[in-house]
Amino acid sequence: MILFPFFYFAAGGSVRIPAFFNGIFAHKPSPSIVPSDGHEPEASTVASSEFLGIGPMCRYADDLAPMLKAMAGPNARELGLDEEVDLSYLKIYTVHQSHFPLLTSKLVDSELLERQKQVCNFLEENFCATVRDAGIKSFKYSPLIWIAMCSFSNDKLGTKLEQYRKETEKINPAAEIFKSLIGYSKYHWATMSVLLTESFHNSYPGAFWKFFEVGSHMREDIQDLLGNDGILLYPSYPHTALAHQRCSLAPMNFSFPGIFNVMHLPVTQCPLGLNSNGLPLGVQIVAGKNNDKLSIAVAKQLEKEFGGWKQWYPGKSSNP
Repeated sequence: MILFPFFYFAAGGSVRIPAFFNGIFAHKPSPSIVPSDGHEPEASTVASSEFLGIGPMCRYADDLAPMLKAMAGPNARELGLDEEVDLSYLKIYTVHQSHFPLLTSKLVDSELLERQKQVCNFLEENFCATVRDAGIKSFKYSPLIWIAMCSFSNDKLGTKLEQYRKETEKINPAAEIFKSLIGYSKYHWATMSVLLTESFHNSYPGAFWKFFEVGSHMREDIQDLLGNDGILLYPSYPHTALAHQRCSLAPMNFSFPGIFNVMHLPVTQCPLGLNSNGLPLGVQIVAGKNNDKLSIAVAKQLEKEFGGWKQWYPGKSSNP
């Protein structure tokens, strides 16, 4: 019997996006907690290994910590997952909109925002939590920050891809992106987009350095803000689950979860019932570095209030 089959390698939301779309829980651990030994392609620098993370996906919040402990091995001791978590006087910071003007959705769906507001009200009323806006303006640059910080990790996708290819002809990423969109490329457009970004970085490193610095300051600001008793509520994605290939129309939406990989923060994706069209709602619960137990503890409380995972299909609505 396979007990825990669902965990994926993530650099920009590969755990949280499918979990959100399907209405289940997921957790991106703090960096360097779950070993990535044996994963291909291997993270060959410290920076890239901190951006990448293996995390659990499951229907029930109670399974997150046991799965994380099993995956982390001895490193799990750093997280204190068995310790009691006191949510009294929790500090809650929220971000509702994070609009980058290119290749992203303009606004977060209104039902997602309304449910996020209900989460704040619940935690305020039941745990004497204080709720305030995070006030971090740099979130609007999330795609550029993610690209810049990954580019300076010195772990080049192009080099790794060449190791696996049998052809000697050099890849033209721009041409392959176009071919992928019309179904004629053997490569995915997202992979080629990263490769294209790497070529731009090699030619114009100064243009990337500005957003690397913005991201570095942003990382410090968020960590100082959250401390040991704060969480950040952030949309998992600007829309509920989309039809196949629709995500390709706004590819930079990946930065909603992806930004927290380069911020080195643990994040729990928490389902929050269904919207009026029967599709799962959810929110990301972000905690300070190595404070994974706090985001998981909050997810457990939200599961009790909002119902957690539910069987769903388009057209079936549900209210907490």
